[in-house]
Amino acid sequence: MVEHSDAELYADDWIHIDVIPENNINLRFKVPAPDLKQNDLETAWKPHLAEPIKYRIISPQKL
Repeated sequence: MVEHSDAELYADDWIHIDVIPENNINLRFKVPAPDLKQNDLETAWKPHLAEPIKYRIISPQKL
């Protein structure tokens, strides 16, 4: 969306969020991809992102 900001979306920045309930331990702490061996989903994903600071996991309540 940022790359094609001249389109109808007009985005100039972004943030990637995963909305996961706090009590969904399976999704938050059991990383399904064998290549992403970490303690939790957030720690597993961040090293693979161009801008890790723009990735967050939040609960539906906080959203």
